[in-house]
Amino acid sequence: MLTERRDYILRLIQQAGAAARRLRERLNGEADSATEVSNEADQEISALLGGAAMAPLIERVDANTAVQLVGDKERISAWIALLRVHADALAASGADADAQRVRERADAVAAAAARLP
Repeated sequence: MLTERRDYILRLIQQAGAAARRLRERLNGEADSATEVSNEADQEISALLGGAAMAPLIERVDANTAVQLVGDKERISAWIALLRVHADALAASGADADAQRVRERADAVAAAAARLP
């Protein structure tokens, strides 16, 4: 059971990392609209954080608590990468206030993750 769960989490992390790279390329290539990239980044973040069951909770709590809930450093790194792509896509679509909020969340999560043992 633990091995299956760990394998599942590893697959989530790999998928999130690949999604972050793909979304960054799409955003930089300007072939897609920034809004589409933003929406997809948001969906990838939700999937990485546990879907409809956990993602809303993790997104609402402070960064320290969120990092403790997520727990896995690799998963947190993938989350930060997706947050940064999401923020850049929001900024490119003109949603500057939302972009700033997401950037601040990414920075806070990164700072909290740096304090993990």
